[in-house]
Amino acid sequence: MEAIFLLDTSCSMRGARINQLNHAMYDILTELDSIDDGSNEKISVRIVSFNNVAKFILGDEKNSVRVDKARDQWINLVPRGATDSAHATRLCANSILHDYQNGNKDKTIVVLVTDGKSSDHERFIEEIKSLKKSLSGIADKTVLLASVGVQDYDEGELYEFATSGVATLDGGKTTQSTYLVYKIDNLSTLNYAFKQIFDTKLEFISIDDIYEMVIEESADDEDW
Repeated sequence: MEAIFLLDTSCSMRGARINQLNHAMYDILTELDSIDDGSNEKISVRIVSFNNVAKFILGDEKNSVRVDKARDQWINLVPRGATDSAHATRLCANSILHDYQNGNKDKTIVVLVTDGKSSDHERFIEEIKSLKKSLSGIADKTVLLASVGVQDYDEGELYEFATSGVATLDGGKTTQSTYLVYKIDNLSTLNYAFKQIFDTKLEFISIDDIYEMVIEESADDEDW
């Protein structure tokens, strides 16, 4: 399995938000490493930071990084500039298509984390459409796109980015028609959102009724 994180590091993430994001990212890398150690499923990651421009901070378009090395190499993010989520989406698309064309068809989970609207909304939407068109019929059955919005997010962008389908929740006990969209009031609950994303099983079928998956801040969730 591969996880690709697209992380908003624009100036609006200053202060508590960037501190919470850095903490949550180290925790999820540690958690994924423990899963990697305890199973036959090996996990690799790519991480893209985006502000005025987007760039890989771990891995690149042609190579992912084993999750244990990603955790050990993690360096705290520093916020600055604007919100070029369009470029981040392009880098993500290029890396997925490169892997698939080179025979890597492992499950891939892409997680977008943002607290605001893209600096170029129209270009971002075009890049999302291009990504999904590229995946259609090729890798759309193995790639999940999840979006996490923090407070000042653009709701339409979150839904445009995310995969839709029928999610199996609660260890297979329930199913729910959904987009993989998570809305949180505070990045302190980001770990819980990550857990929900990586636990989700999604069937790719057409649906008519869409329900939001809203993450409620809870003291019980802070341990994840």
